[in-house]
Amino acid sequence: MIKAIIMDDEYLVVEAMKTLIDWKKYNMEIVGTSMDGQSGFDLIVEKEPHIVLTDIRMPGMDGLSIIEKAKYIFPTMQFIIFSGYTDFAYAKKAIALGVLEYIVKPITIEKVENALQKALAHISDRDNLLLEKKIEEMLMLGEDIAEEEWEAAKLPVPITSIRECLILSCSIPGENIAIREYINRRKELKKYNVFYCVYPAISVVMCLSGGIHGKEKMLSGLSGVMQMWRESREDCYIGVSYRQTGQTGIREVFNQAREAMSYAVFVKDNCLVDFQELQMSRRLPSNIQKYERIFLESIEHGQVKNIENTVHIFMEECRELHTEPKLIKHFVLEFFYNALSLEQKLISDGVEHKLHMWIDDEYECPPHEYVEHCHSYQVLTEWFSEEMKKIAERVSEKKGGKSRIQIQVVKDYIHTYYQKDLTLFELAEVAKMAPTYFSDVFKQEVGTTYIKYLTKVRMERAKELLHAGYKVADVSEQIGYRNYRYFCEIFKKYTGMTAQQFKGINSVK
Repeated sequence: MIKAIIMDDEYLVVEAMKTLIDWKKYNMEIVGTSMDGQSGFDLIVEKEPHIVLTDIRMPGMDGLSIIEKAKYIFPTMQFIIFSGYTDFAYAKKAIALGVLEYIVKPITIEKVENALQKALAHISDRDNLLLEKKIEEMLMLGEDIAEEEWEAAKLPVPITSIRECLILSCSIPGENIAIREYINRRKELKKYNVFYCVYPAISVVMCLSGGIHGKEKMLSGLSGVMQMWRESREDCYIGVSYRQTGQTGIREVFNQAREAMSYAVFVKDNCLVDFQELQMSRRLPSNIQKYERIFLESIEHGQVKNIENTVHIFMEECRELHTEPKLIKHFVLEFFYNALSLEQKLISDGVEHKLHMWIDDEYECPPHEYVEHCHSYQVLTEWFSEEMKKIAERVSEKKGGKSRIQIQVVKDYIHTYYQKDLTLFELAEVAKMAPTYFSDVFKQEVGTTYIKYLTKVRMERAKELLHAGYKVADVSEQIGYRNYRYFCEIFKKYTGMTAQQFKGINSVK
């Protein structure tokens, strides 16, 4: 018996679907219904139906979001959407997600039954699709596949006859039923074993041949696949790798195609990136030492504009030479940490600090982690340029004696407005510094953090007011503490006695 689920936020629609359709005629059974998206998705996971009929707009989670999540868990599950919306954008996304049928309301028995008949045709191939998916995963992982399983999948090229492999890796995730239908329909692909695989972050098409047809011929047969990927999203990046190999080399071809795709994503190259061509053209920048010298000299002399220009020239050279992203990141970090070491040396005033401890205080995210997870050439370039300029500016400010003057301005500001809720960002703005840099400079100049300094100013003023006979609650309010209990705790910690005790002692005197 084929299992089906109906989901719609309108009770009458659900009931009409249950009663007006002769489900037994199609050997189908309604195993559950839902009127909101979240419980509907939970129902799908629990019941694992063959078919899901769902509205687009529902509370909790919309129908398209449900399909996107469910398709990853159950790739062969069939979805039929019904909606009052005729917007092409909805239909386009539904098609990309592999929706079998898009029914515009009002719903009729004829529309639903036509969709169910279409679903039956797809469900009949369900077992074979599951077997193909298992074979796909084993090929990608480089695992051995039994000949019996291969034969059961009824693939045109025997496993022992594989002679060449071409793999396309695309940055667009999610099932697209149009691609699967294209592969099944295209005549020139009948002589190959073609697998369409969907992963959490990428889509992959693998083409295996029993002869030597060549890369160009195989790519020509898959041209429609690449076109559909590109039409579905503007930010579409595709990598390809081709190799004459048997089953044992498929995993390596898969990894190469993914690497080519990752490079395309990194440099935002919308053209097809060929791994083999990329490898042949890859080179390193001509003189790394020259770049490092320019960076360090520019930082020492506060030449911020020169740093910006040098970053641009270096990154563009890496791009033109197709330098591997991991090597670009390595050089960026090397320049960056050398610049930090120089900064520490120039502004340390003879006091030695551990660089890694200073970095932990200065950066919320460790620079090496940020750079490692940076998947965009543009973002990496902007980060590199901004951080190197910040280092130069800090060195310039310190060497010019500006920091001491700016910190005195902040101290005066605190003494004037201590009763306000002074934040790090407000004080940094007064100092005309970046918040993290201001915090570090204030501590270096004053010998304590700005929070402790503000507390000291407030407590000294509190002592003066208590000595003058003001009530403890009034003192708390006047020096900026709206929470009376918190003021009492801070005062006791600062003076070693309660505010009331301090007032009593001073009253006796």
